[in-house]
Amino acid sequence: MSLGEPLIRKLGKNGVGALNRVFGFFILAIGVRFIADGSISLLKEAFHIQIK
Repeated sequence: MSLGEPLIRKLGKNGVGALNRVFGFFILAIGVRFIADGSISLLKEAFHIQIK
């Protein structure tokens, strides 16, 4: 938290925007993985499918 302001000044507006996009992509990938794992688990339970 104490390094936030100097980091923002050093990165600039474009750097902060790029960093936001990268972190947003990581969060999106984690969310997709949660949904995929949950869907696979649901299908396994519902249809008694053996998927590795």
